[in-house]
Order: sequence, then C-alpha cells, then structure tokens
Amino acid sequence: MLRLYEGLKLHQRRGSCSDGLGRMGIIKSNGFIGSEPMDQSTGGIAQQLKPTSAVAGQSVIVPQCNICGNSTFLAFNGRAGEQCGQCYSLRRHRMAFALYTREGVLQNSDDPRAAKSVLHLAPESALSARVSAASGSGYVAADANPKAYGIPCMKVNFPDDFKLFPDGQFDFILHNHVLEHIPGSFRDHVNEFCRMLKPGGCMIFSVPGPTTNRVTIEGGEHLSSDAERLAKFGQRDHLKLFGQDLAQYMASIPGGDFSLDGLSSNQRAQISIPPMSTRFLLWRRHR
Repeated sequence: MLRLYEGLKLHQRRGSCSDGLGRMGIIKSNGFIGSEPMDQSTGGIAQQLKPTSAVAGQSVIVPQCNICGNSTFLAFNGRAGEQCGQCYSLRRHRMAFALYTREGVLQNSDDPRAAKSVLHLAPESALSARVSAASGSGYVAADANPKAYGIPCMKVNFPDDFKLFPDGQFDFILHNHVLEHIPGSFRDHVNEFCRMLKPGGCMIFSVPGPTTNRVTIEGGEHLSSDAERLAKFGQRDHLKLFGQDLAQYMASIPGGDFSLDGLSSNQRAQISIPPMSTRFLLWRRHR
C-alpha cells in the first residue's frame, strides 16, 4: 500500500516568490545531483545555513521564507535552518513553492478556457490551498490516506490506481517525496505519470537524495518488517533509495524534456536552503 506522510502538520501560510528561469542542471561527480559547482570553501552539501543568515560570495543574505515572509529559521532533525519558525515549512516545501510560482502552477487566470488541471499527490496543507485556488475545479488532490489532509482528497493506491487516470489529463503533476513509497519499479511509475500529462504539461517532483554514487535500490515492499526497511532505506515506510539512474532515466523518456530545478546557490540561500541540497526534477511533455 502506498503510504504518504507530510511529516509535519503545517499551518496555512501566505507569501510570494519570484525566480527567473534557471538553466538545466547536470549530474555532478561529487555524489549529488546539482546545477552548479559545489563551493568547497563552504563545505558544499554538508554546510548548513545558520538560522538567521548565510554568506554567498561577499554578500550577506538574510534568508526569508517565501511562503509566509518570516526570517527566523530553526533546526529540524539536526539540520540547521531547515524549518521556518513561523509557518514550520521545511526546505522541500519552500523549494516547491518557488518552482510552482516560476512554472505557472500558482498563476491565476480569469479566463475559464485557461483553467489548469493539476494532480497533487500527498498535498501539503499550505501548498494545496495555493494550488487549489489557482486551479479551481481542475485541482485533484490524491493520497492513500485522504482523511489525513482535511481537504477534499481522492483515495489512490499506486501502482494499481494509475489506471484511473487517462492519457493527457493534467497540465501539472506535483509530488514531493512520494515515489519512494510506491511499490514496484520507479521506471514504470514515472512512465505512468508522464503519459497523464497534456501536451506542454509538466511534472514537478522530488525524492530523498538522489545521489550519483549508486544506482537506485528498490524492493522494500518485499521485506518482512518495518525494521528491515528502516535499516535498508532509512525510513520504515520507504521502499527505495534513489541514485543516478533516476535522472538518467527521466532524460531518456521520449516525447518531452527533462531538467533539474535550476535554482542557484543564491536563490537557495534566500529561502534558507544550502547549496546543492533539496533537488527537484522536472519533465515537460512536448507540445
């Protein structure tokens, strides 16, 4: 069974973000997927931002949550600057908000002919409110445990329920730390999501990692206990550890273009995200 956890009960939050289009990322030899060279002088991925400031080059950046506007960040699970002190968003929520803004997910339109259809899996509370408002009747929230979200939410259990969705249904498919919970091959899963996109539609997603010093390890659904999954995959409900072949496979899918999020170290620092961490992946179907 697909089990999706938001991991943190978030309050409703408000804010804005404006980011220019980033360049396509590349897979780095330093072990992490990234879009620009790692700054070895600051410790690269291991360097955590301080809760109140970060240094990028010669300028001092005071990070601000792009969701609620707060500038105080707290440690979370041993990671400095991870959690917003006001809306409690984590890095991946702020990254998602930045990308949803940049890619047009949150763009409102008064023209009903321009209404968006959006599939939002494991819908984070504040993000879902924004996406739903911009999408109107085209918004579909879905999860294996829909009662956990307090919003209208469709019950799905992937991979069996991929068949519920026809080809070319959605303008956007959004999922954040979801793929690692689905039993079976990630290749089959991303193929299903990609076929569900309209021409010009985009999937925006993230997974834990991924790193380039391994290939993806799967099969957690075949282990007999949560303890075994915790030992092998780092969390009792994770069924996969992603590696370099995720990005490589996404780039090989015909009929569309793959890219990484393209946010620079500066843009990350502005929302309290260390360089090279919290990578998102995008796949856009050709028009």
